[in-house]
Amino acid sequence: MFCNCAPPKVMIGKPYTPKVAPISDELKEQLKIQDATEKRAELCKLWGIDNKSHKTHGANFSAPQSLMQLINNIVDPVQGADRERVRLLVITKYSYDIDTQMMT
Repeated sequence: MFCNCAPPKVMIGKPYTPKVAPISDELKEQLKIQDATEKRAELCKLWGIDNKSHKTHGANFSAPQSLMQLINNIVDPVQGADRERVRLLVITKYSYDIDTQMMT
């Protein structure tokens, strides 16, 4: 492997590849619509976020959703200092970083 130097120099060793922790089974768990609605309300209350959910409207809203998808949907509109506060709460509870969408 060569570096981007002029003139190029041979580099010894292997490139650094960070270890990526797989998403936890808890976050991949599929929630039925009723369970997802209840979990959403619980998490919004816990994190101090307005729950913007609404009653389901037939088949468009009846598909199962993973906990990770639910968390991402809840925090997506949150910005600024509130986002950082919620990000740290999510990391504390689930070891999941909402910004990188990776396990910590």
